[in-house]
Amino acid sequence: MQLFDEFAEKIRRIPNTPTKKDLLINDFLLEKEGSIEIFYSPHNQYVNKNARVLIIGITPGWTQMARAMSLAKNYLEEDMPYDLLLKRVNREVRFYGSMRTYLVGMLDDLQLSKYLGLSSAEELFNSCMLHTTSLIKFPVFVNSQNYNGHNPVLYKSPLLMKYARDTLKTVILSQNRPFIIPLGKSVDHILNMYVKEGRLAKEQCLFDFPHPSGANGHRQKQFEIHKNDFKEKIRNFFT
Repeated sequence: MQLFDEFAEKIRRIPNTPTKKDLLINDFLLEKEGSIEIFYSPHNQYVNKNARVLIIGITPGWTQMARAMSLAKNYLEEDMPYDLLLKRVNREVRFYGSMRTYLVGMLDDLQLSKYLGLSSAEELFNSCMLHTTSLIKFPVFVNSQNYNGHNPVLYKSPLLMKYARDTLKTVILSQNRPFIIPLGKSVDHILNMYVKEGRLAKEQCLFDFPHPSGANGHRQKQFEIHKNDFKEKIRNFFT
């Protein structure tokens, strides 16, 4: 909440449909290290501590950032209380776009919603049973492009690991043992580190789940290879 206080007036001044020239500027820059730039965006500031499922990406991309900032501006103009604003932005922006479509399809294939008393994973995204976040809660750009977790390798960057450790403390460990779905190998690697440190239980993490990005051409093949194992892990966790 305090961090949003620092940026609220700046967000009020952005255009209704912001471009990179409007947002990737010093006004919203949190930290910079070489070619790595981390910018503020509000949609991962809300934490649902009672969620039963936690989906963790690597970092918000430009599409999520632009939508989150635009929504925040609109809600500020409506004089929405900050706590409600952050909750609404989180729910409306999480994995916005084609990623959510692919993610819902895979989770429905695994019948996750059955164990939650829902008819579809689409309902999960609109419920209080789900929390979504990113290992690095704020958008990261490398040479002005979305950070992909590999260049630089996340665990080799002290700057990025500082943010990943903060997410462990303020989000992951603040919740009541949710079922965790890490998206992609970079998130897998960091959560495996936390398992080895005794911070997380291996049985609560759905490791090897493919990243739902449309750019991941091996997404479906990887999913099919592990699908039966995924189903068994979900069944064991929830029953």
